[in-house]
Amino acid sequence: MFAQLVQFFTPSQAKHDAAVRYAALVQKARNPVFYTEYGVADTLDGRFEMILVQMMFELKAIRADDIDGALRQALAEAFFDDMDRSLREIGVSDTGVGKRVKRMVEAFYGRVDAYEKAIEVNNDTAIIEALKRN
Repeated sequence: MFAQLVQFFTPSQAKHDAAVRYAALVQKARNPVFYTEYGVADTLDGRFEMILVQMMFELKAIRADDIDGALRQALAEAFFDDMDRSLREIGVSDTGVGKRVKRMVEAFYGRVDAYEKAIEVNNDTAIIEALKRN
């Protein structure tokens, strides 16, 4: 019984790996060069967009090795958990968090789709246009 409880409360390897990868990509997204030299707005929206861009690159990088999708799913969950926590930290009410996270989820999947399509055609102009749109 105790072993089952320990297993229940112990994060999976995918969740552990996702947490490590997510922390690293957030660190990349916070690089001041994006905000000082590349024109990304140093706002909540600008930082959100930079995290999404880094997420897209990370998801693409792990796709080939993540046969069952567990790591990609855990990485997305780490992102959504972080967004939930961040909204609560800035004072968004419990009732408002759900609505905002839902919009973030939609934005996340929409942007990942747009960026992946632009990368698939391997066209710098398509990638730049997708980034500008978002």
